[in-house]
Amino acid sequence: MSQPHILIPLPDHEFDPTETATPWRVCAQRGWKTTFATENGAVAEADPRLLLGFIRGPLGAGPTGLRDYRAMTRSADYQQPIKFADINVDGYDALLLAGGYAPGTCVPPGNRFGLSPRRYGTRACRGFFAGALAGEVQDRTRKMAL
Repeated sequence: MSQPHILIPLPDHEFDPTETATPWRVCAQRGWKTTFATENGAVAEADPRLLLGFIRGPLGAGPTGLRDYRAMTRSADYQQPIKFADINVDGYDALLLAGGYAPGTCVPPGNRFGLSPRRYGTRACRGFFAGALAGEVQDRTRKMAL
């Protein structure tokens, strides 16, 4: 049996580094293939406030999150994201929908995941909506959403 192939769609800017990098590390440690995707195929940039410690407490990236983020950003998969428009969900076994809190974490879903724009408005936001999006992605695509 082949290892799972995980799609990790990210907004172009201000995603949560810990919510992305720590699950990525777990996937990588298990030998799972990962593919990152961004709206325009550019390398995504994490929320700098979470990286620099301006947001203290449960929202800031701690030592483990920062270590995982540095490892993730050095990976070839992260450095070569595909465009949202090039996503074919049939090529993946699961989606990893990470969160974020900044306005830049809203990404237009289009029809890449079969999401309903009417249900989420013209833009689907990560973070608090990730659970709802994951449920709809799983229902529509029969893919596991992590």
